[in-house]
Amino acid sequence: MTQVSAPVTGGGPVDRPHERPPTGGGLVDPDRAREVQHWFAALADATRVRILQALSLAPEWCVGDLARAVGLSVSALSHQLHYLIERGIVTRRPQGRRVFYALSDEHVRHVLLDALAHVGEGKA
Repeated sequence: MTQVSAPVTGGGPVDRPHERPPTGGGLVDPDRAREVQHWFAALADATRVRILQALSLAPEWCVGDLARAVGLSVSALSHQLHYLIERGIVTRRPQGRRVFYALSDEHVRHVLLDALAHVGEGKA
């Protein structure tokens, strides 16, 4: 079987599987794309990445322990946690006078760990 190379310029469509839109309905609609943009924007802060990484290490944290782990004041941490809760990335669970925080679901953990692995590739 002879393999035909794709033209460099012009011509018809070239089959590039990695450039195909997702199957099952095409591209994401603009509103959903903006939701994803806002979700990723929440991760575009080094302090929040450290908070999320800490939250990925245990099922849940109280605010005082988490503040010590990431090196923030309780006030500064509370501000960041509020931001993450508003975006559905972190959940809070009150228990008596304490409040416990956790990642909202495994998707958050996977995205975070994949991003950390990606930026660590090729660095020894």
